[in-house]
Amino acid sequence: MNNKIKTLTCVLLSCFSFAQADLAYDGFAEEECGEMTCCEHSYDNTYPVEFDSRLCGGYRYATLGMGPFILIPNVGIGYRERYYRHGWDVGASFSTIGYYHQITAHWARHLYLSPYTQNSGYLGLGVLGSGIVSNRGKGALTLAPVFVFGKELESSDESHHFVEMQVGIPTLWFESGHSKFNYIPFLYFKYGFSF
Repeated sequence: MNNKIKTLTCVLLSCFSFAQADLAYDGFAEEECGEMTCCEHSYDNTYPVEFDSRLCGGYRYATLGMGPFILIPNVGIGYRERYYRHGWDVGASFSTIGYYHQITAHWARHLYLSPYTQNSGYLGLGVLGSGIVSNRGKGALTLAPVFVFGKELESSDESHHFVEMQVGIPTLWFESGHSKFNYIPFLYFKYGFSF
């Protein structure tokens, strides 16, 4: 059991170190977003870069989807920011099948694969925590690293859209005063839109 807790601790610390490594870059990107001109950020000068204000900044969003397992409805809200190649996301969601209910919160860093296009795919790594309760009052808490795979969709200046999949594994369960690991992944499929 101690080895499992050590493994999860190492994975979670890796998530936080991934986030900390990009903080200096984000500060640089935030300062220059408003001042960028054509070709200014094309570091290797292989292609021209037009300034697009939709690639810098953040927005609130709502999501509709499924999770933690297929065919279980899921709704959520959150906030995300993007600065060309790097971004982050924080959100909460709710799932129910009538008898069991889950409230989930996540935080993740994003790496955009096409930093100068609006409809870029992205990968993410972060932390996912949740509380599960049944109608009888029994409950459990979970904690897991979350892996994110998504794509921003073409949108207007006022609205943003995305689709993504979040995978939380391995999951550490805290229930009735003891903990155990679960290797069945929590899968969330989401469509998000700004508001």
